[in-house]
Amino acid sequence: MDTKTAYLVFSEKLKHKEYVVLKGETLKIVFFATSAVHCAFDLDIRLTGKDSTAEVTGLVIPKPHTDIVLHTHQIHEHPHTKSTLLVKSVIPDRSMVTYEGTIRIEKGAFRSDAYQKNETMLLGDTAQIHTSPILEILNHDVKCTHGATSKPIPEEELLYLQSRGISRSQAHRMIVKGFIDDIVSQFPDLKMKKSMYNDIHLVHLI
Repeated sequence: MDTKTAYLVFSEKLKHKEYVVLKGETLKIVFFATSAVHCAFDLDIRLTGKDSTAEVTGLVIPKPHTDIVLHTHQIHEHPHTKSTLLVKSVIPDRSMVTYEGTIRIEKGAFRSDAYQKNETMLLGDTAQIHTSPILEILNHDVKCTHGATSKPIPEEELLYLQSRGISRSQAHRMIVKGFIDDIVSQFPDLKMKKSMYNDIHLVHLI
């Protein structure tokens, strides 16, 4: 089976990307989305052949006082296709992320398997997340699941780290770093990793 990996950075300069996954291919997509101005980003994945698979993980971090809108589309056009998608967001105070994730399974795409999840960490009382899963299922012989969670930094975790002699601000950064590490670690470029951590003032923790 042919496996490829694509690394993608959304910004004011790149707002839309489409990938087509062919018969027998596995495509792993790792993306990062950030912006200092209000932006909308679109990611489309089309599974067009038998046994085509897409594995997508992404991280969204708006700059302070910024809104980001992210649309993803997992489009199953052929039978026996599979897609998994995990989007994590870290949202500072006075910022907002709107995530709209569409799973579309075409009429002839029987025995397709699609999964979508959105996890969010809110860094302040005025941080906002709006999540809208959209399911367009035109064939009933499929498996399709989705879920979403959002939470502030857990106070009990902060208190535990503080009890170990770690300052509250450092504990705050450590918890956020732990939340995003599984995605950031997939990028091979150290400069990119530092940029991603720097967006939430974590660069010194690498």
